[in-house]
Amino acid sequence: MIQAGRNLSVRALHNYDEQGNRIDKGAHARGNASGGCAGLAGNGTFVEAVASPEVEAVIGSGVTTGSGDIDIIARANNDALAEAPSLTIGFSGGVGVALADAEASGSILAHLDAGDSVAGGNVLIESQVSSRADARSEASGGGIFSGNGSVATAKSSPVIEAAVRGGSLDAGGNVALSSRSEGDASADAQGITIGLAGGVGVNLATADVSPTLSTYIDGVVTAGQDITLQSLHNRHADGSLLDGQAHASGNSSGGGLFGGGGVDVDAIASASVDSYIAGGTVTTTSGDIRLIARSSDNALAEADGLIIGGVAIGANLADATVEGTTRAHVDAGTTLSSGRDLTILADAVASGEAKAVASSGGLAAGAGADADALVAPHVEATLDTGASALRDVNITARGIAHARAEAKGSSIGLGLSAGASFADARALPVITSAIGAGHTVTAGRDINLGSVLNTDTDGTPLGDYTAQAASTGSAGSLLVGILAGAEASVTSTAEVKSSIGGGSTLEADNDIRLSSNADNTVDVRAEGDANGLFAGGGSSST
Repeated sequence: MIQAGRNLSVRALHNYDEQGNRIDKGAHARGNASGGCAGLAGNGTFVEAVASPEVEAVIGSGVTTGSGDIDIIARANNDALAEAPSLTIGFSGGVGVALADAEASGSILAHLDAGDSVAGGNVLIESQVSSRADARSEASGGGIFSGNGSVATAKSSPVIEAAVRGGSLDAGGNVALSSRSEGDASADAQGITIGLAGGVGVNLATADVSPTLSTYIDGVVTAGQDITLQSLHNRHADGSLLDGQAHASGNSSGGGLFGGGGVDVDAIASASVDSYIAGGTVTTTSGDIRLIARSSDNALAEADGLIIGGVAIGANLADATVEGTTRAHVDAGTTLSSGRDLTILADAVASGEAKAVASSGGLAAGAGADADALVAPHVEATLDTGASALRDVNITARGIAHARAEAKGSSIGLGLSAGASFADARALPVITSAIGAGHTVTAGRDINLGSVLNTDTDGTPLGDYTAQAASTGSAGSLLVGILAGAEASVTSTAEVKSSIGGGSTLEADNDIRLSSNADNTVDVRAEGDANGLFAGGGSSST
């Protein structure tokens, strides 16, 4: 047992000072491979930057403070930067490779473990991380024959937790548990390849922001005022958005008698954000009980390039994937009693955008662009136990989902020209609010259970498309122009539901409201153009 006459504070800080200011330090790796010769030249560089701290603030036994507060705080500022440039020039030929890998991960934990704890004032358990990964690779060169490849991989995937793990906690004031993540990953792969006889360049980039946030109580917690559990990923406490995203970009340019280039970029934003009460008894005497989970998953993939040659072929692919999970829930076996309001809110903003541009020109030219965006967030607010509140019970699952894909392919050939572009946008959100089966929920005023997608809480649309795809293709030649295809497709299948399980009893002195609102609109466009003495092609949109 730990005893303190007034306040007790336990802090674990990584690249933070005591005042809460970030210290600008991290893992930074840079390699440079450059060279050339009159014959065949080859260079390669591989750099890796890993920032993976283990930060933990914990009180592992019971603690008592007289009239003071208990603070358990873990914070980390977690940056990784990897840079890999390569330049290779050989008269006969040049081959260059550049690989950059940046990872910002680790674990940031704050928790109060088993034991009986009493605080006369407030209790704060907070875990916070700023996690940024940045990878930049560039492979360029030239010769009679030239080949280059660059790969950039950036991943931000920390584990963040704030918890009461067993035992009991009795606070005279507020009890606040908070997990916060600011995550960003940027991967950029560039290359310029020039070969007098032939040049081929390939560039790959992957950016991934996938943190895991958990804020929970598994024990007995009593507070004289509010009890708040809050998990925030790239969101402020008021719901406004932070700037973090997964951004993957690539460019492949060059040429030769034969010129070939390709770019493949993938942006992934799939956070797991969870605020919950796993079991035990949670009670406030005169305050609110709030469980809040908020996330912003934003993925942007951009691929482009220009290839010029006697025979020129370019193909660029961009994929954006958003499949995060945002949950606020009270699990079965919990006893829940609020002296004022009970609020369970899961709130997710999910955006995925893919852009692919491919251009080529030569005696014979071909260009292809393919952009795919998938946005499939899962948002869940549930109460799976009996509960009572002296005022309102509000259970809300809210989602904003946007998928956008844009592809542009164009080629110009003196003899033969062929182009193709494909864009596919899919929005598959699942938004669920529920009260489980066989429970009794009572409120001194209202009980509100609702799920919303792309609308305000009153059902007013926010005014943007859920899924949008645009494809533009063109091919031009003095002789034969062939547009292989300009295709755009959209899918928007939303599951938005609010439900009350069988055998449950809801009692409210005023109103009981059950609602589901969704605005699910799409936009699709495909445009194609082929010109030449002999020309053919087509476009389609679905």
